[in-house]
Formats: sequence, C-alpha cells, structure tokens
Amino acid sequence: MRKFCACGGIITAASACGAPPHFMCDLIDEVDLGEQQRSRIEAFATRLVESCGIAENAELCVRIVGFDEMRSLNREFRGIDAPTDVLSFSAAAEGFPQPVPVLGDIVICWPVVSENAKDAGREAEAECCWAITHGLLHMLGWDHPNDIELEKMQQKTYDLLMQCGVDVKGA
Repeated sequence: MRKFCACGGIITAASACGAPPHFMCDLIDEVDLGEQQRSRIEAFATRLVESCGIAENAELCVRIVGFDEMRSLNREFRGIDAPTDVLSFSAAAEGFPQPVPVLGDIVICWPVVSENAKDAGREAEAECCWAITHGLLHMLGWDHPNDIELEKMQQKTYDLLMQCGVDVKGA
C-alpha cells in the first residue's frame, strides 16, 4: 500500500482489467475552476507527458487544492508549515509495482499559483501549467539544489511549455 496518494488513494490501472493502452490524467479540482479551465489543464497535462516521451500507457494525477490543504501537505511531507505552489509525489520513488506506469501525483495550490501569476504578469492557467511541468520534471529526476541546476530546470520547463503551446516567458 502506498504511503501517500494526493488524489485520495492508489491510482488503479484501467489496463489491469484489459483496457487498451492509453494515457490517463486524473484531474481532481477542489477549488471549482470551471469545466473549460479543467479541460484545458487536463489537455495540457496530456500534451506535456507526450512531449516528455513518456509511454502512452501511463497515469498521472493532478490535484488542484486551496491554501489549507496545501499547507497541511507541505507540513506533513516537507516539514514546512506554509503553502507552496506545487508538490509532486513520484510513484517510482514509492517503489510500488504497477500494471500501468503510474507517474505519481502532482498537487497544485491554486491560490498560490494565482498569486505567482499576478506577480509574473501572466494568467493563472499558464502559471498552473508551469507548476505542473515543474512537478513532472521532479518526478522524472530533475532537481535544483543550487543556482546552476535551477537554471537548467527552469530552461527545461520553459522548453516543454513552448512545445505544448504555453508561452510563459513572453508574459
């Protein structure tokens, strides 16, 4: 049993019951973004995973939460008693075999993302895409323990966003 799944439990593989190969992005919206915005964010996550060359037969959970939930998660898993924009939890790091590659869970704090977007002069949805990309890169082994690695990771984030049709540098 996984220690943690931000989406409320282990993501079960549809292909475990014989479904055809697919990529599944499970978007859980706890802040009521609206159907159109949820659909665009889910479509972005799908394009992002494809741009990273991840197998078609995979699953990812993106959970959009508020301040209180993100603060609680950040305190529990990082020991920091404050909300942050994005947390990612790699299924590979948990070491659980899955019939379908489960990438893991990305948790986005919409209020923090919205504030970051305002500070950067861009739309909250574009900032959310940035946070999802950043979280996915962490799942794939990227990290930024120093300024040089941070710059490399930021450039990779921008490159992937541009491949997916999201321009956050020009904002």
